[in-house]
Amino acid sequence: MELMQTRKAQEQIFLPILKQAQIDLAENEVLVLSNRDRDLVMAALENPPEPNEALKGLFR
Repeated sequence: MELMQTRKAQEQIFLPILKQAQIDLAENEVLVLSNRDRDLVMAALENPPEPNEALKGLFR
């Protein structure tokens, strides 16, 4: 019984937070790309370029 009460309390706390987070992301994190830009992003994800010296330096 105690486990169920704990779970219920967690749901009451976290569900509203999760719902608001989903709303905030939907309102603020939508990026609309042209077909050309979408294709460029997908190509870069599928075939990423080799890191340049500046990027390599960040990991040293």
